[in-house]
Amino acid sequence: MGLDEYEINSDGSIVRYENDDNSNSYVYIDGDGNQHTIGTYTKNDNGYIQLSDINYDNNGVAVQVTAKPGNESEMYVSGNAMASLIGASADSGEEIYVTRVSNSDGSSPGSSQSHIGGNNFDSRYAQNNGSRAALNYEGSLTEFNKIDQTASASMNAGLDKFGWKDIKSSTLSISNTTTVNGVETTTTTDYNVSGTNHLSNHYNHQHIQGYSPNISTRTRAPERLTPLPFRPLQVQ
Repeated sequence: MGLDEYEINSDGSIVRYENDDNSNSYVYIDGDGNQHTIGTYTKNDNGYIQLSDINYDNNGVAVQVTAKPGNESEMYVSGNAMASLIGASADSGEEIYVTRVSNSDGSSPGSSQSHIGGNNFDSRYAQNNGSRAALNYEGSLTEFNKIDQTASASMNAGLDKFGWKDIKSSTLSISNTTTVNGVETTTTTDYNVSGTNHLSNHYNHQHIQGYSPNISTRTRAPERLTPLPFRPLQVQ
């Protein structure tokens, strides 16, 4: 029985070689054409992979995807999304810390309605110290300033490149009132995480959605198990 094989290209395209099986293998191909075998992962009866930590660092390519401990029951991804996560991390060089995807049957966990099909997910913010620790910047510019905007821009660009076209977080609005000659003036400044669009009540994580990857599916021709018999050329 063959594997579903994914070739993840550095230009953002993905080729899936489809077979009837219960596991997927993933290979990242860098800009120089070098192949990096990331791993092989088993699918459940519904066709989803339970995401676990991926740590690959070899020959100039690094892939780091972290699955939040304790959320295993909500950490099921589609085979395609798994390929896109690998590609996004390799492309950006950033750790992608996933906190929630889908249930084992592809349904949306908890009260959420958008985490369906193993494609949309939540992730933690990249922080200036390289951490992916929990962070909540609601009402706090101090907490917001802990976010590494350069790393966020790179990570979110990678996610966009490999298929997620709508990345959400909340806009932080900070108001400041000054008094000049007895006249009060209030100004409001908005702060946004680089590469994200506004969504309310998302101060403590990014919501990754709008999944539309550049994936082509092919079927490999079956390999012959025995060679064809030799037939000498007949001279007329």
